[in-house]
Amino acid sequence: MRLIYKRNGCDIWQYRFQYKNSKYYGSTAETSKAAAIRRAKAERAKVIAEYAAAQVARTGAFMPSPAGTPFMPAVAIGPRHTFDSAAKKYWDLVGKKTENADKLWGALKVAVQLAGPNNDVAMLSDLRMQEIRDEYESSPPKKWSKVEGERSPSAINDMLRLVVRIRNYAADLLECRMHYELHPRRWLLPEPINTRELSLAEEVRLEATCERLDPEILPAVKFLLFTGLRETAGVALTRKQVDETLNRVKVDLKGRGREKVEHRVHLIPEAREILDAMRHPGQEYVFTTVLRTPSRYRGGVRPAGTRVPLTPKTFARRFRKVLKAAGIENFTVIDLRHTAATRLLRGFGSMELVRRLLGHTTEKCTRRYAALVDDDLVSAMEMTAAFQRRGLQEVRDVIRKHSAIEATADLPGALSTLAEAQREMKKKMLAEMRQAHFTYATAA
Repeated sequence: MRLIYKRNGCDIWQYRFQYKNSKYYGSTAETSKAAAIRRAKAERAKVIAEYAAAQVARTGAFMPSPAGTPFMPAVAIGPRHTFDSAAKKYWDLVGKKTENADKLWGALKVAVQLAGPNNDVAMLSDLRMQEIRDEYESSPPKKWSKVEGERSPSAINDMLRLVVRIRNYAADLLECRMHYELHPRRWLLPEPINTRELSLAEEVRLEATCERLDPEILPAVKFLLFTGLRETAGVALTRKQVDETLNRVKVDLKGRGREKVEHRVHLIPEAREILDAMRHPGQEYVFTTVLRTPSRYRGGVRPAGTRVPLTPKTFARRFRKVLKAAGIENFTVIDLRHTAATRLLRGFGSMELVRRLLGHTTEKCTRRYAALVDDDLVSAMEMTAAFQRRGLQEVRDVIRKHSAIEATADLPGALSTLAEAQREMKKKMLAEMRQAHFTYATAA
């Protein structure tokens, strides 16, 4: 990289250099090349000296001035913060006020251990982020995971983003100057788009298994399929959130530290029947369960047979057992929401309707559901190509049949017969294709 250069049509020299993964550039305000070189070298020496002074201020260790740079006294540019101290301050000021504070507290402890409690936040680099990613990816999860014994790419990326969030907090609010610029594309894992949906055959098998093993969660499963709600909002639904006059429910959208936004979902007759059937005297929540054994609930022990609200965590645990018994693989609770969205998109082809059903603010989040419709397009194209191949073969048979006609024979009559055969074949193909597409759409 050249130290100085000129832009097209400009007589003033510009400087450009890189130091410690950071790029510096600007104008030398000089038209003389020799003067511009001296100015660029002075700018580079200034940057090196500031970096050396910052090292002394953060580590407390003596760092000699680099060769060829003027002496500068050790001036503290920013305080030194370890990951442990930065995470604690982030928790006190921001973390404990968030909606999922309990979950965040456990994730913060894991993030600090991965990054090193005593390591300097300012020294976090892309190489260190790759090491953190590999270490977290190789450690087996302690709790349930979609693929047994493996962490999903989204879970790994969430932990990496939390480490960077602590770093950015130290840089923005604690005035800690970072040494390296991070490039997330170098260490974030590609996250596959979740396009899993429940087929009608799997839905029948799931309902039969629920009725046999755990009939109490079946109404909640059907309700999530009909409304497209998340399990945290749908399973924990209260009677106050149900507007029977307008025939809809009001829930809060998922937010990460932002203000809650109210989302209204219209109830179709099937969903309304479920809510009417779930009426139990003295119960504030819609979906409840009867304790099978004496259990601790809200600070006390409730005896067996007591009816208590069905929590999203309990529902997800029991739902996984039913899925395993039904032989439905690669499916989670959130996929019930994906199924509702995909069926609506396949039926009407409108992304706006799906966005309003799910409560997304923009179509960016909704676009993931278009992948399944693309799969439908591929299947339809393959089906059409198969009919065309069969039709062409039958047309060739007609051509071979008339190829024995001599040149002196009735050529116009032969061509008319061939055209009529092609028209009949086309009508037959279109009728079979419509029937096949209808069968495919209703069974998907």
